[in-house]
Amino acid sequence: MRTLALPTVLLALLVAIGCQNPCTKTTSEVNAYSGDTIFTERTYPACGDSLTYHERQVKSDSTVIAQGEVVNGMKEGVWETNAWWKTVREYEHGIAIKVEQFHKNGQLMQEQVLGADSLYKVRSFYENGTLESEHFKTLDDYLTGHGIEYDTLGRKTAEGDHLAEMSMGDTVYVESPVPPYDLKMTVISEAGVKHGPWLQYDADGNVTRTVTYVHGIQQGEEAVSEGGTE
Repeated sequence: MRTLALPTVLLALLVAIGCQNPCTKTTSEVNAYSGDTIFTERTYPACGDSLTYHERQVKSDSTVIAQGEVVNGMKEGVWETNAWWKTVREYEHGIAIKVEQFHKNGQLMQEQVLGADSLYKVRSFYENGTLESEHFKTLDDYLTGHGIEYDTLGRKTAEGDHLAEMSMGDTVYVESPVPPYDLKMTVISEAGVKHGPWLQYDADGNVTRTVTYVHGIQQGEEAVSEGGTE
């Protein structure tokens, strides 16, 4: 069941409680990375209700970086954020049932859709729109189950399974709007590790190599010839 759009929800709440003057409260906080001041504005349909409100997060230059609705203390409907990249999340009773992230060129970067098995089907895309990978994630954002990887031309390059375990941290460079413009950080880029045999493919779709992992650590590999394993 989908939630009502924000204006409809607020109107219904206002009619129900007979309040024609919603309360608006604004707080501010300095972002630890950019140094910018972020203003959080919450509009309450009922002045005495602290659990139902519309929230907007705005930078000092009036750029809206996040907004959405909270009903009875849980996020509902569509929430949009614009930080390092644009992200659109759709919530039902506080659970994100769909998440879309976009490249800076506006192209879809990743789509996560929650299934009946309580796993997200995750599809990632290159900036040219070609499918990059297909995986599954748990509600805790851990990779699990079978995954497939593709090259920029859409050809399958590898596939295998994941275990929902913590992975090692990777050192990455994060773009920042203020100096230093490139922040060097160690982050957990992917939670969930490769486990078991992973098949590698050539451009013609033939299996060329089998790489075996145990809890994310490579244990060995075998090249595959036309007649079988070498």
